[in-house]
Amino acid sequence: MHETEETRFVPKGAVAFFIAMLILYAVIWLATYMVMVVWR
Repeated sequence: MHETEETRFVPKGAVAFFIAMLILYAVIWLATYMVMVVWR
């Protein structure tokens, strides 16, 4: 029973942080891209 508890463990905080980091990087990249498009 101890092994099944370990297999069900999901680090929700780490997954949420990873998704938030990806969204933040996407926003930064898109903002930089838009600045370069408008500047040109």
